[in-house]
Amino acid sequence: MKVGFLLPVFRWTPDDALAAAELGEQSGIDGVFAYDHLWPM
Repeated sequence: MKVGFLLPVFRWTPDDALAAAELGEQSGIDGVFAYDHLWPM
């Protein structure tokens, strides 16, 4: 089984998403994902 998580993308700056992606990489997560649209539905 592979494990991934969704990045927090609905923020004013990309800092939270970048920090989460870095933490995921350090933790051995297989992938991180982001929504493919710019505005929340």
